[in-house]
Order: sequence, then structure tokens, then C-alpha cells
Amino acid sequence: MTISLIGSLRSPYVRRIRAALVEMNLDFNFEVVDVWDPSPQFLAISPLERVPVFIFSGEHPIYDSHSIQAWLSVKYEDHPLFQGSLEGLSRRLHFTSLATGIIDLAVQHFLEHRRGPAHSDMATIHDCERALKQAYAVFERELANPRPYLSGDSLRIEDIDLGVAVFYTDFRVGTWLVDLFPNVRNFSDTLAKRKSFSETRPPI
Repeated sequence: MTISLIGSLRSPYVRRIRAALVEMNLDFNFEVVDVWDPSPQFLAISPLERVPVFIFSGEHPIYDSHSIQAWLSVKYEDHPLFQGSLEGLSRRLHFTSLATGIIDLAVQHFLEHRRGPAHSDMATIHDCERALKQAYAVFERELANPRPYLSGDSLRIEDIDLGVAVFYTDFRVGTWLVDLFPNVRNFSDTLAKRKSFSETRPPI
């Protein structure tokens, strides 16, 4: 059995898979690629020029992080990251889709800021910040009970997704946002101590 993961060090979509594989204690080969200057070898594997790319024992490559998570949840259905009832699955997907939305907003916020003061659309930036606050407020309420993770005492895949989203927003938008939500801050501080997050921390 061989697992290969191709991606970039700063991509939150790659990090959510790297962190899951570390939590699952699965050996995998991680190949770093430059998505802004893709090689012919990378394009042959990923014609969409996207990361992550996940390959299990020479099978078909899987490109989307949600699809990779879905594959892992079937292949390793008994792993604690994926255990739970059908109701738990609905809850998991609810949190995961919110976390993905946070990442998408952080990317949009960052790209708009990169245009510079003369060209940035401040209305777009403010819209992003408003929506980010609304999403963080959902997690702030969920984490109000004295428990370390969203579903209790055990780490699940939705915790990884939220953690990656918060850390990426810290990186691209600023830590001012998480400082408004103490429960989310405590949650991210807890995750930062785990091997899966310390080993996948992106370079500054």
C-alpha cells in the first residue's frame, strides 16, 4: 500500500488532508509542487492544475479535498475521525461546509487586498469580514460547552477542517478576527499543540 499526496505547503485544502493522514498514522509520500509554475509531470497528473492530488497504490488520482475525505471515510470507516451516526454525518458536513466557506472568504479577502489601496473594492472586503464574523459566531456557540472539540472529547474530521480554516484566516486576514471569539481561540490553541497541526504548519 502506498499513499502519495501532491500539493503546496500553504494551501489549506492540502493541509486538511495532510493533517488527517497524520492523525490516522498513515505513512504517505508528500510531494511539494509550485502551482504557479506547474511542471509537465504535474499537469499530466492534475490537468486542472489543482491541489491536493491524492493517489492510493496507483489508483486514479483524486483532486478535491472533500472527495479525498470521502474516500478516506469509506476506506477507513472505523477510524475515530469518521465514526458517528447518520445524524452525526449531517452535523459533520454542516461544520465542514462552513469551514470551507471560511477558507473561501479568506482567499477572497486576501486577493482583494493584494490589488492595492487604489484598486481594492472595500465593499467586497467588508462583505467578506461580515460573513467571516457570522461563520465564526456559529462555531463560537458550538464551542461554548466545556469540551475541547466540536463533538466532545474526541477529535473528528470536522475539527481538522475548522482548525485549518481558522489558522488560514489568521494567516491571510489577521488574528484580530479569532480574538473576537474566545471559544474559537481556545479551540485553535488546543489544535496547535497536536502533531498533525505542528507538523503541517505552513511557512510564513
